[in-house]
Order: sequence, then structure tokens, then C-alpha cells
Amino acid sequence: MKRIRVPVYMGNDPVANKNDLQANVWLELPERIPANTPLDVSFSLDDSMGLTVLVEVKDGSGVRVRSFLDRGNELRSQVEKKLDQLKTKLETSSFSLRSAEKERWEELYGQAARALNENNPSAAVPLTQEMSKLTEGDKPVWKRKALSLCVYTENALYHSYLLEAAQIQELKRLQAALRAVAERDDEVATLAKHQELDKALDKLPGAVVCLLNCQIAANVAEDSRRLADADRLRTAQKAIESHFRASDFNRGFDKYDEVRELVKEVLDSDPGAGKPSSDDRVVR
Repeated sequence: MKRIRVPVYMGNDPVANKNDLQANVWLELPERIPANTPLDVSFSLDDSMGLTVLVEVKDGSGVRVRSFLDRGNELRSQVEKKLDQLKTKLETSSFSLRSAEKERWEELYGQAARALNENNPSAAVPLTQEMSKLTEGDKPVWKRKALSLCVYTENALYHSYLLEAAQIQELKRLQAALRAVAERDDEVATLAKHQELDKALDKLPGAVVCLLNCQIAANVAEDSRRLADADRLRTAQKAIESHFRASDFNRGFDKYDEVRELVKEVLDSDPGAGKPSSDDRVVR
């Protein structure tokens, strides 16, 4: 982990994300820190309620990292968000960069992070643009859609405890077949396999669909800088999954009902967000 986002809320509700989101704190850790190195994180408020966060690396080096409040209305905020999105995209994508591209991407990431730490977001903008080109590549739309559906299928298979064994094997088979023809740049075969996998995904249980709806809606809300809604959706998703894993489906669906309208609103605001595009498939 290189970057940490800490949301800051203000309000009286004992559940943090039910209060008003005030800002985010972005923490960029120093390079080449070994795994399991302790970090000492401290927060302080000045007389004007300005928040400062200080991270000290407890490895004997005395390295300290300072970060400040991000209220979402400045260039630095936009670049911080973009950098985080690029990192997430690379980590969750079904493709990988070549060695030289990966090395360049990491170099750009470090340069952009240092520019932000020095409060110079303008210098980070062209760096994130080059990173975006590297992660997007030169893939045609049909291929990007195919690989995106493979990632969606992978997310569905994460909830395999809600699927029958035969359905798991079928989804894995179709996913592997789609990825194989897409990587061979066979457009005709890719479109056919895409349709086949898409139809199989239509048969997902309602419990899986509502978890994926929450996940996709949270991503869309975060991309739209609706951070309070994104946090609410992620919290709901965790609670729903906890109930489903305990086979308490009534409580899980009841919890989903609490965010159903928010999920629908967010997904309808971005028809290209992914499958499914609305929550009308969710049945108990």
C-alpha cells in the first residue's frame, strides 16, 4: 500500500459515514518501506480548525510524511482522485502492462505523488495523463468491453458461496473462453463469446446481483465525487454480505432495501457503468 485515503466526517451520529463528509486526507507513504513496518499516524487541529496529519515511519529512519486536508474543491483534490483511480484501475484490470510499461508507470506514479506532497498539483497533471494512456492502451472498444465483462465475472465469482457448483464452473469456462479470443484479437469470436457470457450472467442469483449493484454504484459515486454516497454504499455492501454469509437472507435484502433507491439513482446516472444497469433484477 502506497496511498491511504482517510475520510473526515462531522456530526453526532455514532456511525461515521452517516454524518456530513467534510474532507479527505490523502497519505502518501515513502518508497521502499518493507512490509509490516509500523506507522505512527497523528492528527492535529489548529485554531482555525485546519487539520494536519503526520505519519512517522517507525523503522528507525525518522522519515515523516505530512499531508493536509482535501475538501474536494481544488486542483490538488482532482489530481489526488485521478491518481487513486488510476492505481485502482491498474490493480483490478484483467490485463497487465509489459515490463517496460510497468516500470514507466511506477516512475510516473512516484513523480506525481511527490509533486502532490510538495503541493504542486499542476506538475502532476501531465504525469497522470501519461499514466492514463498507459493503462488504457490502444485496445478497441469491443476488446475493452470484453475484458471489462471478464472483470465483472471475476467479481461475481468472488461471491461463489451464493452460487451452485455447476454455475461456478460454467462462468469460469465462459470467462476463460472470452478472455482467450479477446487476447487473440478475434473480434467476431469475441462478440459471440461476450454475448454467451452476458446471458449466463443474467442468471445470477438476486443476492449476488444486489452485492454487485452496490459495488458498481459505489464506484460510480466515487468517480462522480459523491464520496459520502460512495462510503454509504460500501458500508451497506459489507453489511449485506455479512448477512448473506450467515445465510440470513431476509436481513441482507432488508439492508439492501435501505440503499435501493440510492443504488438505482447512481446507476441510472451512468448507463455505461456496467452490468447490471439498474437494480430491477434483484429478487428475494
